[in-house]
Amino acid sequence: MTTQICDTLKYNGSVYCLLGDGWHGLINPQKMGLRPVSSCTACWRGYQAVYKLSGRRLMLENMRLTLGFEGDGEKPLQGPVINGVRPSGPEDEWDVFNCYYEGINHPVDFTGSLLAADDFTGASNRRPMFHEPWEYGKVIELEFTNGILKK
Repeated sequence: MTTQICDTLKYNGSVYCLLGDGWHGLINPQKMGLRPVSSCTACWRGYQAVYKLSGRRLMLENMRLTLGFEGDGEKPLQGPVINGVRPSGPEDEWDVFNCYYEGINHPVDFTGSLLAADDFTGASNRRPMFHEPWEYGKVIELEFTNGILKK
């Protein structure tokens, strides 16, 4: 099993990896007109999201996806404009993703708790699909109601 690329949250000057099941309901690329596909074993779902807090409001800041290829497999599919942002292509031929949305700043109306972790210690010698909270030096729980940080 390959450890999966985690979604991240920029919070209080740090970048945290989102853990557990809570983050699965944050966004749905299909509702944005996107159909991500897996491009490698480290990202079965075909995308990675980067979130941030703007004040107390949870926002989708960036999203990286693999949208597949047209016809002969040479030309990557182009994603739609989202929140005024046109996607850019991959940085090089070895890039995991072929569609980049930078600066989307799309509000996320999430209600629930998120576990966010920083300072990965690599304490385990096993290769899980997702790392466990105890494998990090710092873990915080953030509670949201309709996308607003409550605690």
